[in-house]
Amino acid sequence: VEIFVEVRDCEQLRIAGLPDSGFRVFVDDEEAKVIEFRGLEQDRPLDVTFGVDLSGSMETEQKAVRQAIEDFAETMRYRGRDMRLGLVGYSSQIEKSHAPTGNAGTFSRWMDRLPDPQGGFNEDTVYALVKTSNFGVTRKAERLSMIFTDEALQANRAGFNALGVP
Repeated sequence: VEIFVEVRDCEQLRIAGLPDSGFRVFVDDEEAKVIEFRGLEQDRPLDVTFGVDLSGSMETEQKAVRQAIEDFAETMRYRGRDMRLGLVGYSSQIEKSHAPTGNAGTFSRWMDRLPDPQGGFNEDTVYALVKTSNFGVTRKAERLSMIFTDEALQANRAGFNALGVP
């Protein structure tokens, strides 16, 4: 017998990360043995790479962006997701680039060491997006790239080159 269960709290929000020991199944008043138990996030590795605009116009948003990324990472760790995190800091060029790691402490240090936003215009968001999406190909995993910027999508020479545009 296959059973699909969705657990929600009193505010109708999904609850994730519950262990199989928290569930019992009964068939005709007799407890049945649970042979396999999988949460939505189990057996689905995820590589997430964040592109963070480090230009001067992002100065006021930078603290909130860093906090949002840290909160996202913490939520996914809490859910027990097999996840690696990568980071690309950019302005008109790539300032910092780190391929995904499964070590939360390492990722946190990368975040702490991002340069403070300064100067800059003509951010190469296209190149940052290409750079983030090319990480994580070392294992079979879902890949997600997120870009944090206050500018429209723009490309400089590196961005055009990364896309193969002359």
